[in-house]
Amino acid sequence: MARGFTLVELLIALAVLGISISIAMPSMGEMVERNRVRGAVEALYSEFQFVRMEAVKRNTPLSLTFSSGTGDGSTDSWCFGLDENPGCDCTVTDVDNAAACALMTAGENVLKTVSSESYKNISLNQTFAADSATFNPVRGTVNAGTMTFQSPHALSVQLQVTVLGRIDSCSDNVLGYSGC
Repeated sequence: MARGFTLVELLIALAVLGISISIAMPSMGEMVERNRVRGAVEALYSEFQFVRMEAVKRNTPLSLTFSSGTGDGSTDSWCFGLDENPGCDCTVTDVDNAAACALMTAGENVLKTVSSESYKNISLNQTFAADSATFNPVRGTVNAGTMTFQSPHALSVQLQVTVLGRIDSCSDNVLGYSGC
């Protein structure tokens, strides 16, 4: 008497596995989108904290400049960068270019940018005047505005920055954030 599986048993097991995978795939895609939105939010949040701290430490105004429609021209294409001059170009990758979003750190000019290339299919909408948030070094204040990151399936998280530099995040459809 031979031990093992028959062809019919193997085909049934593969059918059950295929059905299980097809049920799980949509939720996996949503999880990936949710993590991309969270990653973009956390990157921007940490940059805001950094620029505020650096402005006070250096006793000089620093700006976080936003640009949308960069790269391939799609609406999901965006970037932001940190510089002493509001209006730097976060698409410039040459640190020696005067338009680059670069900051002098430890005697060396360093690019300080984040782009949508790291967060595929996540769009950014922001409401800052002149597409720039400039931090005052005396009190750490900033011009107020909001930024909203959104996925293709409408998963979105909003960051709100008050005049006093306080950053709050909220979402109506991404777990882990308070409701907007």
